[in-house]
Amino acid sequence: YDKSSWFAIFFVVYLILCLYIFMSIVLATIYNNYKKNLKNEVKTAVFLKRKKLAKAFELLKTERNKEEVITHSRWKELMGIILPDRSAAYTDLLMKILDKDNKNVLDKKNFLNLSDLLNVKLTEVKDREIFLSKHFPNIFNHR
Repeated sequence: YDKSSWFAIFFVVYLILCLYIFMSIVLATIYNNYKKNLKNEVKTAVFLKRKKLAKAFELLKTERNKEEVITHSRWKELMGIILPDRSAAYTDLLMKILDKDNKNVLDKKNFLNLSDLLNVKLTEVKDREIFLSKHFPNIFNHR
């Protein structure tokens, strides 16, 4: 700058080019690569999840009317292991959601949707009992 003021103008133009043009190109490239890698990871995770569910189906299946299915009793056993704190009504609801054909059994296609269904947050609403009905049911139910 002491020798010529053109150096200052060159420096400002250089900063503008580097900061706003080249850095945005670098950032866009990094973002696109990240997006591509994330997409591949998600594909791999979904593939492995479906593969493991298919293997679980192969272990749990029984043959009924020349179809490989999971019966309602097997389903209850499985849900008793996977979700021990849930009620029978909850597991029956999951079975009804997955059983598209209303045959009371699950085929492989329906069973593969189990992990997606378990990711949906469902809450059980239990009727609240008032103090009197809980501790003194005879008095509460008296006419």
